[in-house]
Amino acid sequence: MRHWPEFAELWRDKHGKPDTIIVDNALEQIGVSFQDACEDAGINVLWAPVKNPEYKAPVERLFGTFNKKLFHKLAGGVPLPPHLMTRMGFDPARDATTTRSQLEGLVYQTLRDTYQYEEHAGIQAAPETLWRRGLAKSRETIDDVNFLASAFGTVGTAMLTRSGITFEGMRFHDPVITSKLLEDLAHLTPMRKRRKGSATATVKIKYNPADASQISVWNPEAKPRKKYEILPNLDVRYVNGGLGFWHHRQLKEWAKAENLPFSTDEERWSARNRLRASIEQYAPKAKYAAMRRKRRLLEPPKPVLAGDLVRHGTVVPGTLAAKAADVPTVPLAVEREGDGIPEKGARRGAKKAMKTAAETRRRKKAEREAGASSAAAESAPKAAPVGSGFALDDADAYARDYERRMADRNRKRG
Repeated sequence: MRHWPEFAELWRDKHGKPDTIIVDNALEQIGVSFQDACEDAGINVLWAPVKNPEYKAPVERLFGTFNKKLFHKLAGGVPLPPHLMTRMGFDPARDATTTRSQLEGLVYQTLRDTYQYEEHAGIQAAPETLWRRGLAKSRETIDDVNFLASAFGTVGTAMLTRSGITFEGMRFHDPVITSKLLEDLAHLTPMRKRRKGSATATVKIKYNPADASQISVWNPEAKPRKKYEILPNLDVRYVNGGLGFWHHRQLKEWAKAENLPFSTDEERWSARNRLRASIEQYAPKAKYAAMRRKRRLLEPPKPVLAGDLVRHGTVVPGTLAAKAADVPTVPLAVEREGDGIPEKGARRGAKKAMKTAAETRRRKKAEREAGASSAAAESAPKAAPVGSGFALDDADAYARDYERRMADRNRKRG
């Protein structure tokens, strides 16, 4: 609403915690991070059967509606199958001129001006009408924006020490918060997993892939209730202005290729600035496809959630909303037992995935054995030719060499 004030009315009262989400089997929705985020917020997840789009028909229909209303009409749109467009001489990449922010505004305008007020055949009503009817009943909410920003991040584990947490080559640390976390969590980590000579703890972390300025550490021992603690990135200048973890990895690889120092905050900022200048200098001469690949490095990542302030107020219900029925709920994360680190789930892909994993294990084992045999053969005395009356030591060397050659042959055949 702050960035798009002309669409403020569109988002008014459009919030609430869903009870259940139905999703397909895309990788981002079967992973641990998605499941853990929904468990933190108390949201049930149902996975639609594979190759059964009828289980998520509203979303499939939405794509078709927006294709007709907006996407196919834009410059660079794809209104026809690719083979027909090629035959007719249409090149969407050549005509594409709409930026991401412009497209976002067009989507909002389509929602505001037409979509929400048009009657849908499947529900026999306009979406806005049904939403207002729902508000007359009840609506669960989670009003802790900071909790949501942490909970809906990518999940992982890390080692917490007195120096903070080193993650993706960057250090996240705050003296007061780190000390409090170690005081609460050090005793939960088994002795065999602790670092010798100092207080350490294995902790659950969450991070926003689009924001490398901080990570969140789960503290199940916090009082009066469990919560996420924020550790800031010590490379303040480097991440200023928006930097995602993908951007950081690309910058790290670029600095390595260019043989640039990349250890301190100043060195990392300098490398980032040099890459930006290099891309901007290259841009006027670049072909569209090449520039499109590089554009992501220039454009700061878009935050998933913005702001940390929640305002409570009273509004006059409309004709369809007879009463205000918001029901604040406590996130389920505070009720979860243990350290909060999610367990490893079952392998997806069934027999095919198991077969592929077994073949990979066999191949890597053969490579290790072949490498060990080769190293032993190189360090052993050379075997004498067969029939020359070699000694026992030579026979052992010959046997090792024979095993190595057989392993190499089997590996090449496999």
